Amino acid sequence: MELFMSSEVLEYDRVAQDLANRYNSVEIPQKQSFGPFYSMAVRAASHGFAVIPCGGADDPSGKRPLIKWGNFKSQPGMEVVAGWAARPAFGAANLGIITGLSGVTVVDCDTPGCLFKLYELFGETPIVVTTPSGGLHLYFRSSGERCGPFRVGDIKGDFKGHGGFVVGPPSGRILAGQQRAYRFLEGDWSLREILPPIRPGAPLGEHGARIIAFRPRSGGTHKDSPQDGQCAEIKRQRTPQRTQVERMPDQPPAGRVVDGARNQSLFAALRREALTVSDEEALVRKAVAINETYDPPLDLAEVRKVAASVWRYKSEGRLLGAGEQAIITRAETFDALRAHPGGADALMLLLRLQFSHGAEPGKRFAIAPKAMERDAMFKKWTVRRYRKAIATLKELKLIRQVHKGGKRKGDPHLYVLD
Repeated sequence: MELFMSSEVLEYDRVAQDLANRYNSVEIPQKQSFGPFYSMAVRAASHGFAVIPCGGADDPSGKRPLIKWGNFKSQPGMEVVAGWAARPAFGAANLGIITGLSGVTVVDCDTPGCLFKLYELFGETPIVVTTPSGGLHLYFRSSGERCGPFRVGDIKGDFKGHGGFVVGPPSGRILAGQQRAYRFLEGDWSLREILPPIRPGAPLGEHGARIIAFRPRSGGTHKDSPQDGQCAEIKRQRTPQRTQVERMPDQPPAGRVVDGARNQSLFAALRREALTVSDEEALVRKAVAINETYDPPLDLAEVRKVAASVWRYKSEGRLLGAGEQAIITRAETFDALRAHPGGADALMLLLRLQFSHGAEPGKRFAIAPKAMERDAMFKKWTVRRYRKAIATLKELKLIRQVHKGGKRKGDPHLYVLD
């Protein structure tokens, strides 16, 4: 198996060694056993992903789990992950991600050259992975989706949610006699906390069937939860608007870009280039130069189409650099607030609430005007001004009160975003 090593990986080697020594009293394997799970499992787990080793010398697909995980009720602890990495057979294996326990849903699509269409169907996400076969994995925050197939026109694939798992970077497999890897086209494991959900209204499930989300009862699992990786298709509830983040890749995918990966590679590269050019034609020139490195190059008309798409994102203010964030507000929400006498203050408060709580659908939160005034969250705002803004948001049904507090000390009113 090809080894994927870097200075960043070596830092996580040190962490894995420390954890293994602390919890397992075993040695991290020697360099001949280094592999994707050894090099990246601790890092992925530290960002909230439930990881397992998969693949093995007798598994050409590189996907077979080496751990029975179907009955896991929670993520493996860091000490457990370090212990697995310390075992030569596991350390040399691929990195598997249990999607449901990681709180993510992955759109797994093998149709080549369809990144733009997937963005249109399901929304954009800061974590996109290319697979050895030229397919794509788009990572989203879970809204309760389970596993199931989907097909929209010529584009088909699978949802990997509750009951599913995927193989992640830097894993690899042999295809057509060559070692090929899973690679990050966008982002990395550190962006899990800012993943958006699949956009409301997306066509989920085979032939456009909807998927209904379930939420496990506190302290347990849903009675219909799939076991041992068996996946069931259900419908998904509409989720509230969320903070969306775009992140520029550090560099285009390494290695030769071939047919099936050219569109998404060019799109990713141009998103970075667009931050430094002044007009669309300059971006097209950049695109033409990048395209000349592809084997074979894209048609010039397709290159212009990709450049125009990226420039549109920049023109609309949706193209952000690494670490930047954007709060997305619907046009009808803005219009309703603009027409309301107290709309300006209400919009300010709404943006603050979306930034703090919008990434967790259905999250209950308190709004404490006295504490906000004390901490000067908005300069010169009084308790009365905060309360008027809250009342406006309730009137316009942008927030909903789910608990009436005041029954005792420390019992605040609780709200959710609508």
